[in-house]
Amino acid sequence: MHISKIELENIKSHISSTFEFSRGTTAITGENGAGKTTIIEAIAWTLFDLLEYKKEDFVRRGAKKGSVRVTFESSLDEREYIVYRDSGAGYHVTDPRLNTRIADKKEEVFRFLWQHLGLEPGTDLKSLFRQAIGVPQGTFTAIFLEGSTERKSAFDRLLKVEEYRQAAEKLRDTSRFLDQSILVIRESIARAEGELSRSETVTAEHDKIKEHSHKLNGEIEKIAAELADKQSRVKLLNEQEKQLTDLRSTLERRRSDKEKLEIIVQQAEAALARATEAATKIDKTRSHHEQHLTALRKLTELERERKHRDQLKSELAKTDAAIVNVKAEHRRHEQELNNIAAARKEIETLRAKAAEQLEIETETEDVRNKIAGSRNAVERLESINREIENKRSIYRTHREDVKANASDTQQAVEDNESFKRLGMELQKDVDGLKIKQKALEVDAQQLGKYEQRYSELQSKLKALVDPAARIRVLEKSLIREPELRTGLTNVESNLERLESERKLFIEQLDDFKDFDKRWSQLTAERDATINAHRTFLANEGEASMLAGLKKELQVSNDKVAAAKTNLEKAQAAFASAAGGYDVERHKIERSELLNAERRLAETHATFAAAKTREEQIAAELERFAAIRKSLQTEFKDKERLETVAETTAFIRDTLKEAAPRVARNYVYHVSLEANQMFREITGNGERTLKWTEDYSIVLEEDGYERPFQSLSGGEQMSAALSVRLAILKQMSDIRIAFFDEPTTNMDTERRENFAEQISRIKHFDQLFVISHDDTFDNYVDNVLSIGD
Repeated sequence: MHISKIELENIKSHISSTFEFSRGTTAITGENGAGKTTIIEAIAWTLFDLLEYKKEDFVRRGAKKGSVRVTFESSLDEREYIVYRDSGAGYHVTDPRLNTRIADKKEEVFRFLWQHLGLEPGTDLKSLFRQAIGVPQGTFTAIFLEGSTERKSAFDRLLKVEEYRQAAEKLRDTSRFLDQSILVIRESIARAEGELSRSETVTAEHDKIKEHSHKLNGEIEKIAAELADKQSRVKLLNEQEKQLTDLRSTLERRRSDKEKLEIIVQQAEAALARATEAATKIDKTRSHHEQHLTALRKLTELERERKHRDQLKSELAKTDAAIVNVKAEHRRHEQELNNIAAARKEIETLRAKAAEQLEIETETEDVRNKIAGSRNAVERLESINREIENKRSIYRTHREDVKANASDTQQAVEDNESFKRLGMELQKDVDGLKIKQKALEVDAQQLGKYEQRYSELQSKLKALVDPAARIRVLEKSLIREPELRTGLTNVESNLERLESERKLFIEQLDDFKDFDKRWSQLTAERDATINAHRTFLANEGEASMLAGLKKELQVSNDKVAAAKTNLEKAQAAFASAAGGYDVERHKIERSELLNAERRLAETHATFAAAKTREEQIAAELERFAAIRKSLQTEFKDKERLETVAETTAFIRDTLKEAAPRVARNYVYHVSLEANQMFREITGNGERTLKWTEDYSIVLEEDGYERPFQSLSGGEQMSAALSVRLAILKQMSDIRIAFFDEPTTNMDTERRENFAEQISRIKHFDQLFVISHDDTFDNYVDNVLSIGD
């Protein structure tokens, strides 16, 4: 296998980067943070599904999606493929020669990688990368320094030893299932044998029920013949009864029709009388009715005039209200203009006081500044007094120390010299401070005078009552004078317009002087004729029906005469039919027919029950035959399942024993390969490297075995490197490995030795070493600098 190129888009610090790789050993160098480790992480994520942190942290900050393309040459068919993966859901393999996607989604990509990386299906890609191909930075020797439990957990998963134990454990469920299935078949056989014990009894019952069914069939034929004769006689009597019933019904209908027609004649006569009376009332009220309608039409016309008059009154009222508002606004504008004239006079009066106020305020600001200066002088004078007192205190303290050391001659001489120098320095400082003190005392003495003058100035300002502010307020009011004069002109114009509109409305209302009189006259006329109008309307409809009612009454009388004739004919027909029908004989024949039908139904029911039971027994006999047949099959299934159960138990025991044997086999071959690599890397054939069954590393030298913990740092790194590469050769066809900062915490000599050891590794297509310095540059085939 040979990785030829990797392309990164928005991955960590890489915006868009492409790196091409050759066969042999390649050193990837660059400063910390340049993105060296990101290359290994991208390969691990894309080819081995390993990412040690969240995808969101793998994507460049600010980007929505990141992607990786790894191009490699397969050792299976020596063709080049591209594996693409992004931080979304994209994951696929492309054949660039055919420009075709050949694997899509995670499951298909894994199957492709297992095949072309030379791995067994189901291999844990993450564990293979962590423990052999690309051990994370700083953990190259860590697993071999762990306890046996941690080593077993890590390498059992990598060597797939645990799969044998899991397979044996899974077969436990299969064994239980087989045992349960055998138990179920045995129970089924026992139930079948129990049911077959009843077969002779059921056969005898079947023969007996067949004979009984034959007898019942003969009885049914006899009763059916008797029933046919009864049905014939009853049918004849039924027809006579039906004819008599129909004639009775016709007779009742004819009688009912005659009675309904007589009622209709009575109603028509009453309606004719009411219509005649209504026609008389209409003739009497017709003239007043027409007078009432005329009054209503005129009132309708007056109503339109009334609405127009009321509208004019409303408009007049609105105009009067507007005139009142405009006059009020006119008075307000005149008042404000008078106020402005008064303000102008007051401003002229206040100008002299405003000038005096400005002079006082200027002097006040000057006095305020002098007060601030005097107060600052007082504070500085107090600070100088404290500093003078502090230096005098220092002088007194040193003088006491000199007196205390007077008994020691040598020390006394030194103290006196030091005390004299200190005294001279302190006196010099005090003299300087006193000069500053005198200068500040002059300024401090002026504070009272300045404060007294400031108080006098404040009293004068208070007596003036801020004329400048009053002038500013008055000047603001002068600004509105043009606006007010324009407004006054507009108001006067509006008032003139409104007065003109008011005169027009009054002239229009003069046309309605006699309106109320006309309205009252027509209203009185309408009210006087209202009763006659209502009587006319109430009887108009009924009176209009008079001619029709007369014709309707004549037709109804003719129908009554015809109904009487039809009734007499129906009575005669019914009397004739009733003489030939015998009611009692009909009842007897019907009762005998019902009895025959009941006996036939009972016999049919008994026969049907017998046939049902016969069929049930026949079905049960067929089921017995099927049970006998299935019983033979179940005996065969029982024997087959017992054989399978024995075979499953054998396989399960074999898998239990296979797990440690597989582990020992892997360890043996890895140990041989690792020892050969260790000798090649170190250049020393006198030492033997062993990888033991508990996955620890032991170095044999001069007949003594040294555990991994006692080896030097360089020996540990070489031993761990040999074992990991040997595992990779044994587990797959992958001949690629990554070393991320393998010389961390090594001194210069040890880094050089390790670089030389890596250069001796053989039988690998590509080795990648990541380093932040140039240690490996002289020992590798290719150098790739990141960040240049």
